[in-house]
Amino acid sequence: NGGDWTIDVNGWEVYDNAAGNFVISSANTNTGVTTIPAGGYLAVYRNGAAIFNNTGDSVKLYDGDPGSGGVLIDQLDYISSTDSQSWARIPNGTGPWTNGHTPTPGGPNV
Repeated sequence: NGGDWTIDVNGWEVYDNAAGNFVISSANTNTGVTTIPAGGYLAVYRNGAAIFNNTGDSVKLYDGDPGSGGVLIDQLDYISSTDSQSWARIPNGTGPWTNGHTPTPGGPNV
């Protein structure tokens, strides 16, 4: 959260072209809550399954159900990915999406 206020992402949706969408809730975050404090981080998991696949995909974050007016917040389109590596916006959260990074769940992108 690069803002100066807390954001609650409960009910936001992650849409994955290959696997469909899932709703963010406290049951699928690293902290058990859906609020992200100003300057904070939150890792969201797809109930044990990877969000990204290695053969390319489009992953989108909406602030609610896109079919009911949810707004697209961010998007990543990619052709391929590597096991045990992450995609990140470098510099931390603000730059372009790049791949090949060591995963840092719940922390800054490095």
